[in-house]
Amino acid sequence: MQNCHRCPDTSHDGTGVLVHDVSVVDAMIHFARVSNIAESGKFTAIADLAMLRVDDQDGRQWWACDGWDAAVAEVGAALGLGKREASGQLSIAVALRFRLPKVAAVFADGGVSARTVGTICWRTRLVEDPNTLAVIDAALAGALCEWAGLSRKKIERKIDGWVHKFDPAAVIKVRSAARSRGVGIGKPDDETGVASIWGALLATDAELLDRVLTEMARQVCENDPRTFGQRRADALGVLAARGDRLACQCGNPDCPAAGPDARATAVVIHVLTDSLPVPVADPLLSGDPAAPLVPTPAPPAPEPVNEPVPDREPAPEAVFTPAPAPLNNTAQTPMPDPAPAADTQSAETPTPAAAEPASDAATTAAAHVAPAPVQASAKPPAPVRTPVGYVLGGGVVPPAVLADLVARGAKVRTVASATDLGAVPRYRPSTAMDEFVRMRAMTCMFPGCDQPATNCDVDHTIPWPAGPTHPGNLSPKCRKHHLLKTFYGGPDGWSDRQQPDGTIVWTAPTGHTYTSVPESRILFPRKVTDTPLPDGPPPDAPDLDTPPAPGRGIMMPIRRRTRAQNQAQQIAYERALNQADIDEREAAREDFDRQRKERQERETAEAAQAAEPAEQQDIPPPR
Repeated sequence: MQNCHRCPDTSHDGTGVLVHDVSVVDAMIHFARVSNIAESGKFTAIADLAMLRVDDQDGRQWWACDGWDAAVAEVGAALGLGKREASGQLSIAVALRFRLPKVAAVFADGGVSARTVGTICWRTRLVEDPNTLAVIDAALAGALCEWAGLSRKKIERKIDGWVHKFDPAAVIKVRSAARSRGVGIGKPDDETGVASIWGALLATDAELLDRVLTEMARQVCENDPRTFGQRRADALGVLAARGDRLACQCGNPDCPAAGPDARATAVVIHVLTDSLPVPVADPLLSGDPAAPLVPTPAPPAPEPVNEPVPDREPAPEAVFTPAPAPLNNTAQTPMPDPAPAADTQSAETPTPAAAEPASDAATTAAAHVAPAPVQASAKPPAPVRTPVGYVLGGGVVPPAVLADLVARGAKVRTVASATDLGAVPRYRPSTAMDEFVRMRAMTCMFPGCDQPATNCDVDHTIPWPAGPTHPGNLSPKCRKHHLLKTFYGGPDGWSDRQQPDGTIVWTAPTGHTYTSVPESRILFPRKVTDTPLPDGPPPDAPDLDTPPAPGRGIMMPIRRRTRAQNQAQQIAYERALNQADIDEREAAREDFDRQRKERQERETAEAAQAAEPAEQQDIPPPR
C-alpha cells in the first residue's frame, strides 16, 4: 500500500482503490460500536437461557450438577467455550439482567465494551443492598461515556471509587498481602516447550523454597552443563515429581551425583503409532542461553605417526543442528497414562504425549550428545526421527524435550491398535481398551471441554448392557458432563451418538447438534482409530431385567450447601474482612487525631507559659 502523492491523507490499497484515513478510522469506530451491540444481544440471550434453566425451587439446586451447570453446558456448547469461561459469561449476563439494568442499557446502545461491562459486574459483586446497588448502577451508567480512553487499571479505580462512595465494605480489595498469595502456571504467550510460573507466597514459604532450590542446584558436580538458574528450575520440577535430589547431567556414569531423574521417571509416554521415540539426550537444552546452538566439537584425532595420509583433507568440524518441530503428521503419538498404577506415574503428574515423527529433512544428527569429527569421505549418518509430543489438555512437547525425557528414564508404553480390541462381556473395559479410548480422545468429549482424558470417566454411549463394552461405544467424559448426560438426558434433554472413529454428535435440549472430534484425529489424521460396533447383541450380555450388581446404581452427588448459599457466604466473608479493615483504619485515624489534638494542646500550653512575664523579684533599694 502506497500513499498518494497528490493527497497525503489517502493511499492505494494495491487494487487501484483510494482509501482515506478518516474513513478508515470512522469504520473502526462504527464496527466497534456494532460489535458492542452484538455482544449485548448475546448476553441478553444468555440471560434468557438462565431464566429457563436455573430454578432454585425444583430441588436441583442441591445437585452436584445443578441448573447453573446445565445452563453453562448449553452456553459452552453453543459458543465453543470451556466450563470456566461459559460460567463467567453466564454470571455477567445475570448481573446485567438483575443487578445493573442501567449499565446494560448503555451496553445495548453500543456505548461500552464487553470487557468494561465484565469488569463492572465483577467489581460490584459484593454490593448487597438493592437500593445502594441501584444508585451505583445509575452513577456508573452516567459516567461510562467519559471512560472511552481509559486503561483497564484506571477503569477499575473509577468503578471502585463509585462503590466506595456508597458502600465502602463492597470494594474489591485484600485485607492483607497474605490474602493475595497464589501460584499460576502457563500464559498464552509462553514459548513452545516451556511454561511460565508466577505467584506470591508467604515470606517464610518463599525463603524455604529459595533455600531448597539453591541446595538442590548445588548437588551436581562441576561438569554439569546447566547454568545455576537452569538447575534451580529443574530442581522445582524434581520437587513436583516428589523427588529430593537433582540428578547430575555430566554424562559420567561414575559421578556420585548421577542417578535417575525423578522428573523423567514420573512421566509415562503413550505411543499411538508404530514408531517409538528415540532416547537421545539433547545437550542444547542446557547451558548459557546466550551461547550459539553449536556444541563444542570433539578434539580431532591425532594422525597416525607410522602411517601418515598426506593427501587426505582435514576432517570438517561437526555442527550440532537442533531438530525443528515437524510440520507434517505421519505416525506417532505418546501420551499420558490413563490411570495411576504401581509401575507408572500418579494421576496428578503431568504426562507428555508424543506425536508423530518429523520428516527426514527436518531431523539431523542432532541426537548425538558429543558428535565426533566426520571425515569427508564418510557417509552422513542416518537421520534420527524425532517425534513431537502433546500433554493431554495442554501444550506441545518439542521433539528435543521428548527425546531427552525418554533418554532420562521416562516410561514408554505402546497403545493397543484399534484392530486388536473387541467387545468384552462385562461393564468395565480391559486395561488396553480403557487406555485406547482415553488416548484416542485425549480430553473430555463434551464440546469445548479440555479436561484431560486421564481425569475423566469412561462412559458407555449406549448404556450397558444394551450397549456393548467396546471402543466404538466408549468415550471419556469429565464427571460434570457425565452427570449432565445421565441426569439431564432423555427425549427433552442431552443425548449423544458415537461414530466409529470416536466422534461424538451431541444433541442439546433445544435440538441443536454439536460435533466433538477426538483430538488424536486432529493431531494425527493418518492414525486409524475406527472401531465400528460389532453386529448383533453384546457377547454374553445379561438379561436386561437382571438387577444391577451392588454399587451399580447411579445417584446424583448432593451438595452440602447450594450454589446460592456458597455465594452468599463468600460475599459475607469478604464484606466482613473489608469492614474490619475499614474499622481498623478508622480506629487508627481516630487515634492519630487524638494524639495530634493532645500534642497541639500541649504545644499551645507550653507556648502560653513561655509568653507569660517573669515574676517580679524583690530588688534591694539603692543606697
